[in-house]
Formats: sequence, structure tokens, C-alpha cells
Amino acid sequence: MVSLILRDPGTGAEIDVTVPDLSGELFRLQWANRKATRSYAEFAAESCGVLLLIHPADLQRAPRIPLPPTTEPPLSTDMESPLGDPIGETAMGMSATEPKEWSPDVVPTQVELVELIQFVAHLHTATQPLRVAVVVSAWDLVRDPILPVSWVESHLPLLSQFLVANADVVPFRAYGVSALGGDLAKDLERLQKEAVPSHRIKVVENSLEPHGDLTAPIKFLLALDNDRPKSA
Repeated sequence: MVSLILRDPGTGAEIDVTVPDLSGELFRLQWANRKATRSYAEFAAESCGVLLLIHPADLQRAPRIPLPPTTEPPLSTDMESPLGDPIGETAMGMSATEPKEWSPDVVPTQVELVELIQFVAHLHTATQPLRVAVVVSAWDLVRDPILPVSWVESHLPLLSQFLVANADVVPFRAYGVSALGGDLAKDLERLQKEAVPSHRIKVVENSLEPHGDLTAPIKFLLALDNDRPKSA
């Protein structure tokens, strides 16, 4: 466990933030095997929030269903009615292929993330609602002018729909965070001109204009963000 004692400069109150030192493989196995350690379950029960970090260049995307080569199915007396057996791929003009054996390695990232959040919500027993702060890291890789919540909606639609649909019981907010403030390969000269490293931090929240408060997601999880405008 990593425990940090932080002080809110606005109120002077001290906050004890405890973060478990867990490997990514533990979450992977938890999803694939449907099992979690007792210590993890106890921690999830008492937690106030989930800090969900997503790297924009490390996403397992869902495969698309290929379209048939023809827009109209060929006429055939072998085709079943809508109440019968479903029409096979060969009847639709698509070549029949052998089905591939299912593996957790081919599952889209957003499917895993939704279930991991559901696991924590199921284990959560604290009186305060479980909050989720979605942090899109390496935000400098996202070159388009877009809000983080819109980026999640566009690239992880299942995760976005789940969070929006359950916002009344699982409040959430999305952040774009760049700890470096740019790409080391493309922006090295500009970054080296900044003498104070903390000034390179860029956090995008509810506005395209970034700020440098790296504690914003933590404040949201601890319900200490009353000074910030809420997401639409």
C-alpha cells in the first residue's frame, strides 16, 4: 500500500490517500478467472473511488463484422424464414470460415473495463457512492481539439454508455492528463525550454483550456471538487 498525507491549501484539511500497489496482471486475471484475492475485495469494499487510467495508444479494439460482398442476399429456397433458423454466412454471400477459439486476449479493452468497474461496485459497501475518475493518460498524443468525455464516448462507446447510464449511482468524470506536456519525440525542444517541470503538466477537464492541477481527479474522488464546474 502507498499512503500519502495531503493538505488542501484551500481549507487546510489533511487527507490520507491510500492507493494499493497492484499489478495490471492481477486485474487481468481477475477478469479472466472471475476471482479476486480477499485483500482486494476488502479494499474495494471500503474504497471511495476508482482511478481508471487509459492510454490512448494501448487499446484492444472490437473487431468489426464484415459486410457481405452484395447488398442483397441471393434468392434461394434453402433460406429460412425469420422465425426459423438464422441465415448462415454462406447464404448471405459471405465465405464460411472456421470459428476461432475464444481467448481473453482478444477481448476489447472497454469490455474488461466495464466489468472491472462492476466488480468494484458489487464489492463496494461504503455509505458514500463509488466515484470513477477516468484518466486518459498521455493526452498530448490526442492532437484533435476534443474534451476527454467526448474522446471516451468516441473511442470507448461501451464504457461511455455504461458510465452515463449509471451516473446516478456511480458518479464519474473524465480527464485528459499529460504529465510531460508533450511528445518527447516531437516537442522536445519546447519542453526543454520550460525550466520548472511541474509547469509542463497539462490537465484537460471540462474545457479545452488545460490547467496544471494534477490533483483534480483525486479531489473528485474525495468529493472535494465543489469549486470546479460539473460535466454536462
